Amino acid sequence: MKVLVVGGTGFIGHHIVRELLTHGHDVTVLVRTPPTNLPAAVAVQLGDLTDLSDERLNTIVAGHRGVIVASAAAVAAPRSVDIDVFFYDTNVAPVARLLAAGSRAQCDRAVILGSFYATLQREQPSLCLAELSPYIASRIEQAEHARAAVNAETSVAVLELPYVAGTTPGRQSPLEPMLHSMSVGNADILAYPGITAVVTATQVAQAAIAALDRRADGNYPVVTVTFPGPTSSPVSQPQPAALQNASGSSPQASSNLCSAGKAYVNAAKDSPSASTRRNGATCTPPP
Repeated sequence: MKVLVVGGTGFIGHHIVRELLTHGHDVTVLVRTPPTNLPAAVAVQLGDLTDLSDERLNTIVAGHRGVIVASAAAVAAPRSVDIDVFFYDTNVAPVARLLAAGSRAQCDRAVILGSFYATLQREQPSLCLAELSPYIASRIEQAEHARAAVNAETSVAVLELPYVAGTTPGRQSPLEPMLHSMSVGNADILAYPGITAVVTATQVAQAAIAALDRRADGNYPVVTVTFPGPTSSPVSQPQPAALQNASGSSPQASSNLCSAGKAYVNAAKDSPSASTRRNGATCTPPP
């Protein structure tokens, strides 16, 4: 299958490209700068998804059966702009235009890397995360507009990701600054029992390819489940990343994600950021 990966040289996109090649797919990447860390078998299209013309976008997606959106979303807006407009123009509209172009080109499946804050908003609406954060609101709108842009024959799977750990050539892990702050005592260590708040870049790549191959359609929280080990061992045994439909997520998963959401709300109150202010509320950008 011929697959277009937007952000194929990024922290997670790099792993998705290699996983696609391992499964025998033909891969094209859409990237803003010439890549230096991709296999020769990968076709390259240069361009920024936020400012491609319709004609250029149609040319890029032509002939591809699948699309994976692995590019990083903006989490903070410049102070001098309309915040809601910025997040719509940066996180929502480009993805909708891409999937609309894919649908016109007979692309029948798409995978979007989303945020687990969308899971929290859906399962714990009392936290009002979308009202607190224009970023979170834009991630929810991103999924809604993407689905509205395609025809009935096109599946759209949104993988709602927690923190992602791993290594990628030429890219800093998004967790590195936070872990450094924890190591020197400048930040509390965040850890929740049962369902972890971290998955690996490799696990995300495997989940993305599984969703693509199966034409998964819906919102899928991606979590790593730890089960108690043998009674003689105090160490829990980590299991492979689980691709779960939101409606099938476990009560414990919901409980622990809720704890993470409450921690986010508290952080928003303690550390306001003017760049993410909405309706009088302030919040720090999530990962």
